[in-house]
Amino acid sequence: VHIDTQIKELVHDLNKNPNLLAIGVIDNEHKPVGVILRKFLFNLLGRPFGKEILENKSLAEVYHKGHIEDFITKVPQYHKDRNILSIVNELGETVQTTDIQRYIALDEEGKYSGIFTNLDVLFYLSNVTRKDLKVAQRLQKSIVHSSISEKNENIHIIAHSKMARETGGDFYKIKKYTDKNWVISLCDVSGKGISAALVTAVLGGVFSMYDFNSSTVHFIKRLNRYIHTSFETEKFLTGLFLKVDEETGITRIYDMGHSYVYLYRDKRFYKIKTNSENLPIGIMSEIEPKANQITLKHDDVLMTFTDGVPEQENDKGEEFGLKMIPEYIDQFKKEGTLDQIGKKVLDDLNAFRGKQPQHDDISMMFIHYTNKKNKK
Repeated sequence: VHIDTQIKELVHDLNKNPNLLAIGVIDNEHKPVGVILRKFLFNLLGRPFGKEILENKSLAEVYHKGHIEDFITKVPQYHKDRNILSIVNELGETVQTTDIQRYIALDEEGKYSGIFTNLDVLFYLSNVTRKDLKVAQRLQKSIVHSSISEKNENIHIIAHSKMARETGGDFYKIKKYTDKNWVISLCDVSGKGISAALVTAVLGGVFSMYDFNSSTVHFIKRLNRYIHTSFETEKFLTGLFLKVDEETGITRIYDMGHSYVYLYRDKRFYKIKTNSENLPIGIMSEIEPKANQITLKHDDVLMTFTDGVPEQENDKGEEFGLKMIPEYIDQFKKEGTLDQIGKKVLDDLNAFRGKQPQHDDISMMFIHYTNKKNKK
């Protein structure tokens, strides 16, 4: 409305538009003067003699004489073509206040163009985040599949993953880089959400492009340096990197702070002791990864999990643990359907947690060594 508008005319228009909560006031050049709040105006009119005093005056008469403080409220002004994220940075924490904050939008000539609020900004950011989340989720699913199975006469590798949110920080990769050699990794990125998914995307790209005929130590050191430099310790990851020779069963284990590595052999469940001196990736700029080595025998199952599996709690605060894993392995070995073991673990874990939410991302990997030349 124009600054010379009669208050009674404005009240008439507001009564016809009950959803109109704020009105922008402009001068003769269509430049913004400020904002009148519906609630403020009607409260004034509700005071003793308020109606008689105000209704017979224009907005300018009340505003310029300064009889009523904040009759027309001055609010921040922003050009409508300005990047919304730069406005958010300028507004800081005030954009997240529970009170409605109003701002005036200007056109390219600096004239009044409309009113927007902090809620409009938050809704916009929410929509942007939701769209970005969908893109991140789609990207992550293309890198970290919910399940995968690789099998030949010597080895069977099964992996399963389920994120606690739309995106997460668990990552696994299986790559056969010669006729008889595999490199296998399972990692857990610190945190959750889009930032963690971003790191898994980096991992997927680096893992896919690297030539593992060269040194695995060199790969881990380069990855560590990249993560440390890029994220400056805000993100790091615990990880397990395995090199498996399916012909000999020789397996080199680089445990970078992961620790969940187990072997099932002759109906016994062993925790594999790995090098405790290895640091998680991204904590320090330079590391020297050390490997442990085991030799797999026919029918061994080497397995690893992220901590979302054993540490999932139920309503009583009890942890799921890993004690049922040997029974699952025996069951599916007899049935010849080891592919189903991951689904079994996930189904039982969901039943175990009951109404408790999934607290962390869940990933697991089973390597069933089936080369009959290497019998015990």
